[in-house]
Amino acid sequence: MSPTAPRLLGLLCDGSLHSGAQLAAALGVSRAAVWKLVGELRAAGVAIDSLSRRGYRLSAPVELLDAARMRAHACEQGRRLPDELEVSARSLVMLLVVILPIILLGASVLTALAAFARSHREAQGYLPVLIFLPMVPTLFLMVAPVRTQLWMLAVPFLGQNQLILRVLRGETIHWWEWTVSLGVGFALVALVWFVAARLYHREQLATSA
Repeated sequence: MSPTAPRLLGLLCDGSLHSGAQLAAALGVSRAAVWKLVGELRAAGVAIDSLSRRGYRLSAPVELLDAARMRAHACEQGRRLPDELEVSARSLVMLLVVILPIILLGASVLTALAAFARSHREAQGYLPVLIFLPMVPTLFLMVAPVRTQLWMLAVPFLGQNQLILRVLRGETIHWWEWTVSLGVGFALVALVWFVAARLYHREQLATSA
């Protein structure tokens, strides 16, 4: 989509009828270019009515997101929207602690997989599943966003997802929430590492080596 298409959408968002000549003058382009821009917006899913010899209008008025209006509304509610994401050194340390169990879990799973798979091709067959599993919690939250509950912190990846969002929002994370997330995470790492160690001590693996 060309950079001018969003500007055209901004002109049409009031739902009123605008002639091609008016739009062309406002955008500084030709009427043929306006017609092409309308086609781009339609291809992107924007419903635009075209009335012969009268002009264009949206099928239904829309309200575009505007940073200044959002900040003004936030101030009315007693809140503040930052101009950019501010992450302090303390928050970075907290984020590192949050993802540490996941890093160790990934290393342990790959170690166990290397001992379990009988060939390089078989090991590659498991990789898509291992890549997809961490995406499940994020997809779940996109479909059904819910407030953080304690049991979620005991679910690998889902708990880390929730804690990361809370750290970035500057919300307080209580000690028992840290205990549940880190305790379950490190316990799972220890379990997978134990399984990997047992696999490496198998007589069959030693013989094949």
